Amino acid sequence: MATKTKQWPDGSSATIQYGGQGDGEIIITSDPNSVYEARSMQITVETTDGSGISKTITINQAAKQRIDLSAAVVTAATQTYSGSAKTPTPTVTLNGTVIPSTGYDVAYSDNTNAGTATMTVTGKGDYTGTAYGTFTINKATPSYTAPTYRSLTYSGSNR
Repeated sequence: MATKTKQWPDGSSATIQYGGQGDGEIIITSDPNSVYEARSMQITVETTDGSGISKTITINQAAKQRIDLSAAVVTAATQTYSGSAKTPTPTVTLNGTVIPSTGYDVAYSDNTNAGTATMTVTGKGDYTGTAYGTFTINKATPSYTAPTYRSLTYSGSNR
């Protein structure tokens, strides 16, 4: 079986395998996960017996729809102040489905001091749109060491 591959500028491709005699066989495979715009490909099949018979067919592939995260709920666990920026891994949920972390980038703001921090989730790959969420940074519980006392004996003079 012979193979021909069509490569598009975005790195996606389709592979055509063909061969056989008589009715022959054509197999077309592509990565449907990487196609975000409509595409078409023309294939011309010609006989090799000199009869001049040929047939051109067009294969259309519909655009894959990206999922909009604008309505997603973004949450993260409460943190405790430590003096450094807090960057907890958010949970991003859309219509009851948890979105994998590979589907978005996260940016943080106001995430160092105690209070409310903001997360901005921006879709990538199969996802588009932006969603926002917050998490709390609690004040740290102060810790201290009580002073120790020294036992003194009166000697009649100042020390």
